Amino acid sequence: MAKLRQYPLYRMIHIAIACDRLDLFSDANLEYLNGMSTPFQSLMKMMVQPEGKYPLLLAIEMHRLKIVRRMLTMGADPLVKDINGNNAIHYASLASVQMLELLWEFENCRVLINQPNNEGYVPVMLAIRAGNPRCFATLLNFGAELSMRVQGRNPLFEAMQSKGKNTDIIKAIIEASPDLVKERDSSGNTALHAAMYKTPLMGLLLLKCKDVNLNAKNYAGQTPLHIFTHKDEIGLMITLLSYCCDIDAQDYDGNTALHVAVSKKNIEATRLLLCLGADPNVSNFHEDTPRHLAARLKETALLESLIKCGARTCGPKKLGCVSGCVNEAMVGLLKSSSSSLESDSPRASSAGLSSQDYPDSVEVDHPIRDFTQKMFYDGLMARLEELASRNERPGNMVNLLSMDGGGIRGLVILQMLMAIEEELNEPIYPYFDWVAGTSTGALIATALAQGKTLRECQHIYLRFKDLIFDGWTRPYNASVLEMFMKEAIGEKSLDDIKYPRLMISTVKADYFPVKLEFMRNYRLPLSDEENAELGFTDPAEVPTWKALRRTSAAPMFFSPVDDKYIDGGIIANNPTLDLLAEVQLYNGINTYLPRAKLANIILRLLFPCSIWNLGSSIFVQNFERIEGFVNTSFLDMFNHRKMASQIFSFSNRFSQRAKDKVEIGCVLSLGTGQIPLSPLDPLHVEIFNPISSAFTFKNLSLILVDQVTATEGAPVDRSRSWCNTIGVPFFRLSAPLHKDIGLGTKDDHDIAHMMWDCVEYTHKHRSYIVKLCTLLKRIGKTPTDRRRALPAMPVLSTES
Repeated sequence: MAKLRQYPLYRMIHIAIACDRLDLFSDANLEYLNGMSTPFQSLMKMMVQPEGKYPLLLAIEMHRLKIVRRMLTMGADPLVKDINGNNAIHYASLASVQMLELLWEFENCRVLINQPNNEGYVPVMLAIRAGNPRCFATLLNFGAELSMRVQGRNPLFEAMQSKGKNTDIIKAIIEASPDLVKERDSSGNTALHAAMYKTPLMGLLLLKCKDVNLNAKNYAGQTPLHIFTHKDEIGLMITLLSYCCDIDAQDYDGNTALHVAVSKKNIEATRLLLCLGADPNVSNFHEDTPRHLAARLKETALLESLIKCGARTCGPKKLGCVSGCVNEAMVGLLKSSSSSLESDSPRASSAGLSSQDYPDSVEVDHPIRDFTQKMFYDGLMARLEELASRNERPGNMVNLLSMDGGGIRGLVILQMLMAIEEELNEPIYPYFDWVAGTSTGALIATALAQGKTLRECQHIYLRFKDLIFDGWTRPYNASVLEMFMKEAIGEKSLDDIKYPRLMISTVKADYFPVKLEFMRNYRLPLSDEENAELGFTDPAEVPTWKALRRTSAAPMFFSPVDDKYIDGGIIANNPTLDLLAEVQLYNGINTYLPRAKLANIILRLLFPCSIWNLGSSIFVQNFERIEGFVNTSFLDMFNHRKMASQIFSFSNRFSQRAKDKVEIGCVLSLGTGQIPLSPLDPLHVEIFNPISSAFTFKNLSLILVDQVTATEGAPVDRSRSWCNTIGVPFFRLSAPLHKDIGLGTKDDHDIAHMMWDCVEYTHKHRSYIVKLCTLLKRIGKTPTDRRRALPAMPVLSTES
């Protein structure tokens, strides 16, 4: 009855198919039907309305395998078509592999495999449009032709314009016909130009990035990036740019994608292109820059965005300029205010506003803390200037860099590093000697240590989010993460990274209480046993990708590594304090070790072995007095001049070792963004109000997770206080975000907005960044000198 109500125009055979009543097609029932006024063969030719389908096509569409087989056996005509010209193979290509194989058993069905419908689509093209790789492969095995064209589009073009859910169909097409990636349509567009959805574009780039020309131009001179910008497709733009296409490619009018975005008044696309490195000062063949276009359009937001990213005014000979892009020398020649932006934006109305028009110094913290830091900064700068006046360099001074965890918000760190690098006008990483990172911070630290640029790291992250955070359920597929890390970082060990010194945090969670551990590319100048006791594992035994996998194993997002290692952010999401503690440990060892070693050597030479262990600790505790007592005259009494020579040789070597302690020049701590404040309900647990109590426990869990993984607030205050205690300048950069961006976020619009938040932040705090860069320049980036400040302790024996 339900089927009758749903399809009131269905006849008996249609209802039987819809209800999967195979018994209607039994011999007895067929004999009965043939004796009626409407024989069975007439029923099979009865088209259902309003769909315009024959019973056989309806059965194929509803996947009634047994009924279809019975109908074909009883003589149903497989050559029938619906009102759109679709035949049985067309319907089967949208149904299943089993249906295709069933139809292929009947010889009279095989002639249909390459027949087009009224729109020109053959069955294999419908399988492509449906994103069904198994049906596609089956049709190819049956002899379907890929040379067929629909409105000038080849099968790959069709796939690029279909909203498939995976890349398997793209892979199947390319494997069947590799040359399709080089074909163009009648307008000169490639398969990249033709992309309409993100998933097929990702699939093609993932599989054939090296074989396709990312910057190919159609007959209008447009690259795929131009096309995507015209269509306002932020997702397609990000995907293409993540594979390093030319962001400043020009069409036949000289317009870049940034010109296109500005001319369309698309603020989101404009800011995205600027964040990803578009040059705002490229002129088209009419000598128009994006800033000139924005000023002519009177788009204040566009104009300010371009200026913040370094867009310059037009040259003095440029005609047609208005306030906002006119050169300072031409300001007096502006006679009309009709084209001025004064009424719209006081900031933009200043013709002299340039990329260097930064705001005055902005306090990044409380004035008292800023004053304390200023005092240390000024003192260090004065000392460095004095050394420079004597043509000396601080050979044992090291800079520390700490990078927080935060998943995809590692893009925040990269954007801030780019702002610093822009001010330095050279790569920033060589200025740092000791780097600590958690989760996403560790990935950035490792990639930079391997020689990758910040822009390359940014591209890695933009590819990372779509490949790793794939699907709606968690935890995500850890094998995909591991494969991505091996491809991006390689399979070498941490020991292959020689400089800078890296600390990567993880949490060992196979016992309670859990324990914070660090994986390093170095060890202490101690024996293997002593290193193991202090938690310094052999870096040669830890593959770099596995270290990153351990520090990124966030609970509920990825499975633990080796069933025991989870994300280091559980304990040290901001590893600045741990980095400071590491340097102090290193210096402490350089103070302790010479005394202990020299004491042991003297005891071995002066006393019998049986009492050596007993006297060692006493010797270390009274080292100063014993050192003065053990001299050549004393030893001469025992006629031990050779022994004296050995002792004082070791003494000189270990005294020099004590001078190898490093001095911290500055500490830079980079966060992954500050989320906006949001109200929280009171934390009242009421026995007689279970709903209120449930919300309370929910909020408590949020508070616990937030504080366990905290990077802002107390961790920053403690790090700054430690630096104040030792008189070291401390810099902290972490951009406020427009919303709470989760570590697994992959929404392209949120990502684009987040990166622009960083641009706004670094522009606002430009003077703070200038101070940092001035100090870094003064300390210098002499890696050879500073590597001498971090030598390995030689292994000495009494026989040397």
